[in-house]
Amino acid sequence: MSTVYPKRRIRNTHVVDPVSFNENILVFTEAAGGQLGEQNWKEDAFSSSTADRDLFSANIGFTVRKAIEEVDYSSINTGGTKTDAAQSAASLGGFEIPKTGSWSTVTGCTLDFDTVGSVAFIFARALYWTSDDEVVVGGVGNHPADPGIMLALRVDGNLIPETITGSGELANDLVNSTNSPGICVSSYDAHPIVTRTLEPLPPGRHTIELVARLAGPQTDAVDTHFLLGRELCVLEIGAG
Repeated sequence: MSTVYPKRRIRNTHVVDPVSFNENILVFTEAAGGQLGEQNWKEDAFSSSTADRDLFSANIGFTVRKAIEEVDYSSINTGGTKTDAAQSAASLGGFEIPKTGSWSTVTGCTLDFDTVGSVAFIFARALYWTSDDEVVVGGVGNHPADPGIMLALRVDGNLIPETITGSGELANDLVNSTNSPGICVSSYDAHPIVTRTLEPLPPGRHTIELVARLAGPQTDAVDTHFLLGRELCVLEIGAG
């Protein structure tokens, strides 16, 4: 939480301005009121101990669910061809994004569970990597433009529009230097992507998924796009 609070540090000899003071308090009250994000969770806040998790859920009314796939990015073989690199990424557990253009469920990032009714803070992260060994963002010389990728969250089969990364809001996609949608990387590079939402869950069974697709047609048949290490986390509030 120290990365976001306090927004303005008050030191000795400083005149206390009401605006600055209120800005500090506002950040704290937003976090305490449930407006949580990856910046205001304490590190290791959720113990790996089953007993601790049960105690946490029973006394506070939170239930934490996670699906994690670890991939050793440093072990990918990039010393051969693009095909060699792609096969290496796949053998390490990377998820290859299909070239169909349709939304596909990311392997290892699905949670199915029953709830008595809750509000769910849903958070997902993934490391995007491409087998293209050339500078492809926007197209250079004879190299085709990389289509980039899109990630999103899907709840009970319904795509949540505001969770789509690499959409028309190009200002949010700092890696994208093109004028088209899609998050792009190049030259065997990798880029972390995060998306999140807060959704009400009525009583019953629910399915939460991280989904991905290419943002446009892939003109180079050899190039492939992968999600390496990835995680889907659901924090049910009021589900104890």
